[in-house]
Amino acid sequence: MINQAILSRPSDDRISQRDRIVKMAQVSDGNNFSIDCVLLDISLGGAQLVYRDPAIVPDLVYVRLPDGNAVSSRVRWRTANAFGVEFLKQTLRDW
Repeated sequence: MINQAILSRPSDDRISQRDRIVKMAQVSDGNNFSIDCVLLDISLGGAQLVYRDPAIVPDLVYVRLPDGNAVSSRVRWRTANAFGVEFLKQTLRDW
């Protein structure tokens, strides 16, 4: 279940507009780590994802978006059950 506190996060200054979206995504380090998570919002520069234990997510990951594209990303923040990533570059990647 998605925590209501996450859905009501205060807005902050962003370079690009965030689009609210609730879809499944995958996060992988390209090796042994891979999880399914919920994509809550996305912008040109990054995304917010929900997962039960963000502390286990590596700092550098690939985020597979609902359209199938995988984007090289850096985790920028974590809370108890969500994390935000900054997109580094678009990388089509299979895992």
